[in-house]
Amino acid sequence: MNRKIVVLSPVAGLMRVVAKAALGVALLSGASACSRNDTAVWIEEVESRDGSVFQLEGKGERGASGFPFAHRGGIGYQSYYHRLSKAYWKAPAPYYPEVFDLVDGVPYVVVALRGNMLCHLLDYPANSLLVFRWTDKAGWERAPSDVLPHGLHLNILSEVFSERDKARDVRGFVSLQSKNPYGVKETLADSIRKGGDLCEKLRGGSIKTDYVVPRLTGFHGRPPQ
Repeated sequence: MNRKIVVLSPVAGLMRVVAKAALGVALLSGASACSRNDTAVWIEEVESRDGSVFQLEGKGERGASGFPFAHRGGIGYQSYYHRLSKAYWKAPAPYYPEVFDLVDGVPYVVVALRGNMLCHLLDYPANSLLVFRWTDKAGWERAPSDVLPHGLHLNILSEVFSERDKARDVRGFVSLQSKNPYGVKETLADSIRKGGDLCEKLRGGSIKTDYVVPRLTGFHGRPPQ
């Protein structure tokens, strides 16, 4: 039986070592890039139900890379801070409010539920909504979602992060005019008419999941110190 013996030169051996090292660095760099987050910080003007305007300080994080399935990773959280009342809301996906308003000076947050799993885990709330009211002593407390303050409308930015390019993420000061140049308002009542019966329609469906709804302290916060 003939055996073929291959003798590698020192240079070839060195090149193999260099190639392996380069591959290791590339893999580490790729893993690091996938784990990085892009941060957006902004201040937006918000129109209240009575026509007055106040400001919210916003902040959010999104994964820099969604490789190999998407251009960018998932959204980690979005937070909102109303400095005058010290009301601070920090929410992981998908608990992003559509309404942040002041009712007789008291901050309210409204989150619309979308999907069978969330409706089931949150016991099919009325109008498919989570409603929270700010209290100075206890922070956010759950409020009824079947009897809502009159005149609420969807008044905060619906999209903060671009799907493709972080350069298009919301940053800096966002005026009411730039956010809603045509003055078009969608009231919360209109939104409920369109999809408020979602959870009720899904009631009784079979759900198997390991997902656990975060405790209230998990998706709302205390005022920053």
